[in-house]
Amino acid sequence: MGIMENQVCLNSSSSQSVKKFYCTSDGKGYIMCVKWISENQIALAPDRGGIEHCVTDLHWNENTKYLASCMSSNGIKIWSTDSEEPVHSNNSWKHSGVHYFTCCPNLKPREDIEAERKSPNNFVFACALLYGEILIWNPLEKEQENRILRPHTHRGWVNAFWLSFSPDGRFLSSSSDYSNYIIILWSTEVSKIISSSFF
Repeated sequence: MGIMENQVCLNSSSSQSVKKFYCTSDGKGYIMCVKWISENQIALAPDRGGIEHCVTDLHWNENTKYLASCMSSNGIKIWSTDSEEPVHSNNSWKHSGVHYFTCCPNLKPREDIEAERKSPNNFVFACALLYGEILIWNPLEKEQENRILRPHTHRGWVNAFWLSFSPDGRFLSSSSDYSNYIIILWSTEVSKIISSSFF
């Protein structure tokens, strides 16, 4: 079924050495998200019967050549294209639901791929949980307690819908779902809200 659970990768390469890791889509159902992972390879996440059973977001890291995925029922998993088992995973907070996530850019000079895969700077994820919480997770810093960002507004809890780090990684923006129309700007250094706008 491809290299990852509940995911399909389409491979346009004619190379027989990598073709075995990929399969083609059967064309049934919806595609939840899509991500380019090379010049001729695309990772697709098909609908497997409801939001709780399918991958809802993907992120490709060019430094590590890893693909990260999230499922509301199975947390976040990080995959290598040459293995069917995840390199890193965290489903300890899957009860909270992980629908969208983003990865902080690493601005340090790029090293060889093995060094990049050991660098915590490549694995800083912001994850949108239910009830407005945003989890900051790094699989290489297991000894440290995960940071939770909790927005407080006069409209009560806000369900984070989309997330994006600034190019320098100093700020994180989050938008609410369609019921609140709120954009919040966070400082990643102090984990506090510095601005919010209602629409």
